[in-house]
Amino acid sequence: MWKYGFFLTVVTSVWATSEGPWGVAAIPTRGKPEYSQRHSFAQAELKCFHPINWKSIARTLKTESGVKDAAACQRLCAKEDQCTHFNYHTDSHNCELKIKNGSDVVEAANVITGPKTCSSSCFTLGVGHTAKEMARSERKYSPFDCQSWCRDTNGCFYFTFNLDSSTCFLKGADAPGTEREYPGDMVGPKEFCSGGDEDVETEEESESGTGSDGAGSGAGSEGEEELKCFHPINWKSIARTLKTESGVKDAAACQRLCAKEDQCTHFNYHTDSHNCELKIKNGSDVVEAANVITGPKTCSSS
Repeated sequence: MWKYGFFLTVVTSVWATSEGPWGVAAIPTRGKPEYSQRHSFAQAELKCFHPINWKSIARTLKTESGVKDAAACQRLCAKEDQCTHFNYHTDSHNCELKIKNGSDVVEAANVITGPKTCSSSCFTLGVGHTAKEMARSERKYSPFDCQSWCRDTNGCFYFTFNLDSSTCFLKGADAPGTEREYPGDMVGPKEFCSGGDEDVETEEESESGTGSDGAGSGAGSEGEEELKCFHPINWKSIARTLKTESGVKDAAACQRLCAKEDQCTHFNYHTDSHNCELKIKNGSDVVEAANVITGPKTCSSS
């Protein structure tokens, strides 16, 4: 099932004719491409999390409560071997860890669904496979959903995803060696890519109290009562905006940007546009506003 939605910025391979700013070897332009060597990395945008108000209907492995946001829910999934994707409920803060195919989704209020990882380190852009298809092609929301469908289909080992049409093609074990250059295509294996940071708490997360283990209120001692920090979704601050940053991954990332600005006291994060408004003055004056999360500069209560 294919739908438009917001984007999550991830690193993926792109065409290059020389060594790029990331210092990675150039992609060969002649000869048969090797599946694993066509990686010159640069910033590209791939859809990863579905937009809010969609959920997976796959079987639930287990449910965790009191989880701060969708990114924290994804990190919990990354720590479970059987988990392939998740549903995050923005109203209840429940995180459902899912198994099997994550590409079958239905509309559901206040739910965000996404894969175990948004790493695209094993995907290759600009290449498609000409090997026989394992099933009739389908339109999928993202290459990660295409990968999920492949992983849940007997005999599928690789996939080709066309970014222009969002069409997913399932391929068998004979796919390597059948590559052909095609600008709109992307290929990858059925297994998750390595190199994601979903289970790694960054220094910034540690400092701002937005770590990987859920509610992220910054409560100090073990067993201390959990504190409310971010407002629930659909509320925004009406204070003056210091500046606006675009293309910000989630509310936690927006908070970290605020923490780096001396004048910033709180933020508004727009889940649909991924804009992050850095605010000044009083952050307690809030009004209802669709698809906005507001919160303070830090959730630390130390």
